[in-house]
Amino acid sequence: MGEGVLTGIAYYFLGLYSHDSMEIIPYIVPSVLLGIPLGHYLIRCMDLETFRRICTAFDAVIVAFGLSRVLIELNLAAALTT
Repeated sequence: MGEGVLTGIAYYFLGLYSHDSMEIIPYIVPSVLLGIPLGHYLIRCMDLETFRRICTAFDAVIVAFGLSRVLIELNLAAALTT
């Protein structure tokens, strides 16, 4: 938790927060409010290592999707169209 708070403070002083970035907060908050209790419940119902692997795989998919969108926006890669 402390790491996240300190990172947020550092981002503030670096000027990384903008009006546009604040507009996505309503989309993020429900995910956090649902994800934390759901994760807490799931970690009690399954093996710790299995939970870690699922979380890591999900994180990898999200990062790959975000990277692909950035590459397309910067015209460094072409989108597949059918």
